[in-house]
Amino acid sequence: MDPTTSPMEIGRTPDSSIGRKIGEPGGRIGSSGELAWSLKQADVFRELPTEALAGLARVGMLRNYAKGMMITPLETEGIFLVLTGVVKLLLISTSGREVEVERYAGGRPFELAGTAAKSGGSIIAVAEEQADVYAAPREQFLNRLAPCPRALISVTTLLGDARSMDLQLVEELAFCRVKARVAHKVAELGRSDPNGRVTCTRAALAAMTATREEEVTRALRELREAGLIAFAPYGRELRVVDPDKLASLV
Repeated sequence: MDPTTSPMEIGRTPDSSIGRKIGEPGGRIGSSGELAWSLKQADVFRELPTEALAGLARVGMLRNYAKGMMITPLETEGIFLVLTGVVKLLLISTSGREVEVERYAGGRPFELAGTAAKSGGSIIAVAEEQADVYAAPREQFLNRLAPCPRALISVTTLLGDARSMDLQLVEELAFCRVKARVAHKVAELGRSDPNGRVTCTRAALAAMTATREEEVTRALRELREAGLIAFAPYGRELRVVDPDKLASLV
């Protein structure tokens, strides 16, 4: 994958009245009519009137990416739609390790968020195969859809589903040991209490960290032996002793 390579922007030809044009790398699309026609092929836009499609074409651009190319982010917060091909979202850790978290195709929208988790990991989008990707500034895109409530609801629902993904948990599952995952969650819970107390059960901690209860018990014992937490004499309560060290475990 070569993130420095410029993609070629292309246009589709809906009929003989619009000449097909292929732009130079980094250039604008030849005709907004070509782009409007391409957008109409996506399920989410199939019922959009011509005027709305033309508006989306005016505020965005269509680019063609070869397999392995990184999708170019916009200077402002942007919305992207994969019109043909497949694009995968990768979570990159600060040490350079990566894990695939989602795939997009068939006009499904996504956003590129930059920093994805507390550790500083980032999200990038890469073409899994040759792909045509529409991109537009988020605010302008949504404003153009405002007169078309059904399409607006569909797009914002899909974007909301993607935003609800717990990227921090995805990152920790991919890159952190069980002990570190439990430590991070205990530190987070302890910060919500003035005395650093954590009262949830081991079963609840296991669910929060996507691991088994016995592994949580083992991790808590090791954290106690390291002096990072303390157990109450009775009951399920524990107390965070050093939240910063807990949060920094890897």
